[in-house]
Amino acid sequence: MPLPSIHPSAAQPPPDAAESDTLLVLSDVHLGSDLNDLTTEGGVKRTPEIDDDLARLLDHYRVRPPVGRDGKLSTYRLVIAGDFIDFIGITMRLPSNSEGETEWTDEEREHGLGSAEDHASHKLRLVAERHANVFAALARFVDAGHKLTLVLGNHDLEMHWAGVQQEFRDVLRRHVPHLDEARVGFEPWFFFVEGLVYVEHGHQYDPYCATEHVMAPMSPLDPRRLMRGFSEIMLRYVVRPTRGLREHGHENTGVFDYIALGLRLGVRGCRDLVVRFVRSIVELLRLRRQHFNEAAQVLRAEHERRMGLLAEATRIGIDRLKALAALQAPPITRSIHGILASLLLDRIALGLFCGLLVVVAGILGAIHTKHWLWPLGSGARRLGASPTAR
Repeated sequence: MPLPSIHPSAAQPPPDAAESDTLLVLSDVHLGSDLNDLTTEGGVKRTPEIDDDLARLLDHYRVRPPVGRDGKLSTYRLVIAGDFIDFIGITMRLPSNSEGETEWTDEEREHGLGSAEDHASHKLRLVAERHANVFAALARFVDAGHKLTLVLGNHDLEMHWAGVQQEFRDVLRRHVPHLDEARVGFEPWFFFVEGLVYVEHGHQYDPYCATEHVMAPMSPLDPRRLMRGFSEIMLRYVVRPTRGLREHGHENTGVFDYIALGLRLGVRGCRDLVVRFVRSIVELLRLRRQHFNEAAQVLRAEHERRMGLLAEATRIGIDRLKALAALQAPPITRSIHGILASLLLDRIALGLFCGLLVVVAGILGAIHTKHWLWPLGSGARRLGASPTAR
């Protein structure tokens, strides 16, 4: 299957144009994280005041343009540094495939919409409907002459697809029909202006969230979809379908916390949680094999080709870009030990092993004590049997 094309230079602004803008930077808005129908709770509804605050913030800067270095009014460039849309948090089920849609996998039928281009476009439309006031404020901001650049994060990696990028622009145009689409750009890795600013989301330095090939994040098994990482697998297989499990805070959660959760869930709920957990382990081990198959090597070559295009477009140079990529953490899913450690299975196994040693030591100790006391007991019985002998 041919790989989709990408043109990094189309989104990256010329350095002189970018330097003339006053930058506004924000990240991790996670619009759509409340769109989830796979739990009995039906998803946690987002507080409307959060959206209203963001819309008011955008309107504030929209009507107050900055003053440039020459003393004249200038424009803002809003850089959203990743996770603006929480695509992987949206686990909606739909009745059936529509004509022309990417065929659903068994996993998607069970866990909700996936990462294919048309699936992600549908997610985006749902988000735009739920958070219409935020998108309307963004459209007004761009229509006032300001610019918008979205840097991809691990939760909105689906905006890698050209169709999803166009859907995003179309959403803005529904609020402002004459919107200049050229003012809306997407960066697959980072936003950079020489001598001024470097902005990226940062997930590439976290092995639990990192993408194997940041410039070509497709799945080696199916390039119509994106390759999943550890956090997405756990979110889809375990967190979203389980009442009481939250997306955040697991770095401070230990084995006993999960045991307590299992007790709260009851026998049936605990059984279901264990089944989900085991299935996630199987999927993570299956995912590991994708890192080393022949298709992964093809994606690696495509990633390097696109890095070359990006180096040329940004005028960074391929050597500097490769040095930057070398700082990234390899995904935890590349290592069996990493997978087991991240799921606390190494600690559980160590605990079971230590418990087994204690039991074995106790049994051996009891046997040794019995054999040591046996001669004494026999002697006492012999003495007690003939008191008159004294």
